[in-house]
Amino acid sequence: MLRRLFILVIFFLLMLAAAVAWNIRQAGKPMVPEEIPDWKIIQENKGHMLLQSVSEPVRKTEAWLEGPDDRIGCDTLIMLAGAETGRDFFQLSPEIIQKANTIFLVQPFQNFAKNLEKPEDINDWDIMDWWNLPQRFRWEYLQNLGAMKALVDHIQSRRIKPSSRFSDRIILAGGSAGAPVPAMITGFYPEKISGLMIIFGFTNIVAVIKNEIYRQGLIRLKITESDEGFQVLLQRSILKIFGSIFSVILGNMLKYGEIELYLQEVQNTPIHFINGSRDHLISDETYLPMWENTPEPKSEMWLESGHIDPSNPEEVKRIMNLMDEWVESQNLRECQN
Repeated sequence: MLRRLFILVIFFLLMLAAAVAWNIRQAGKPMVPEEIPDWKIIQENKGHMLLQSVSEPVRKTEAWLEGPDDRIGCDTLIMLAGAETGRDFFQLSPEIIQKANTIFLVQPFQNFAKNLEKPEDINDWDIMDWWNLPQRFRWEYLQNLGAMKALVDHIQSRRIKPSSRFSDRIILAGGSAGAPVPAMITGFYPEKISGLMIIFGFTNIVAVIKNEIYRQGLIRLKITESDEGFQVLLQRSILKIFGSIFSVILGNMLKYGEIELYLQEVQNTPIHFINGSRDHLISDETYLPMWENTPEPKSEMWLESGHIDPSNPEEVKRIMNLMDEWVESQNLRECQN
């Protein structure tokens, strides 16, 4: 009797593990254009646009616009910004902003993530909330695509009007975990995008999470590269095992964010990478698949720096200047008049 019960328990656990693996794998599948939810511009005034989800009107986000007021037909750079970014961000490089149009789009996804910062946010979750979490993350990430596509379509609809401030050329840019969003839009609609910049981007999400869990664990335990001994060896081993398990779960759940999946078929659109040579998130396994699968024309720049720090205004200004230099080299930062 006990043996039969034991076999049934083992069978149940195996089936449960298989179901969880299937659910995670489904959530991590590459995204396709048909999944992108519709968004629209519901309010526009000088320097500010309010965007809203069509199917879920309570979902809203903002975009901040700057550029020369007295010129028409200007190229437009759309950058994916953080949830805390406001119009004052433009003051970092006003001389660059005034060359052509620049739009900072606040990520709707980050607004969702901010609501999960405290343990009490998930106290009332039931088993279905946890089961649907991988798909929820996927759906939330799709909101970024919907908002950015709405901006692209809005600009292209405006440029046909006489004396429009917009040209027909749009450049997209995204950094770090936000880099896949403009990469996806470029891959889905290459005819709409004239240039793409990936700033401190990475791919191979499984490897990124595994390496980062291990790195953060060493920092928490205050273990250095030179430390030795049985206890240190045991701690390192536990961190590697822990990192491997969670990277498989989380990495496969977020695998849709691997940039090379969307850039392989892009043709005749210049793509530029800006990286830090000491960036802890970038290694051969997390960068080369992205670079090698990106078609020409492509270029890269390596800086003597770690991962970008959005809270450091001098560093952000430096990156913005480098971005501006590349866009100008592609003749994509111009106005017709």
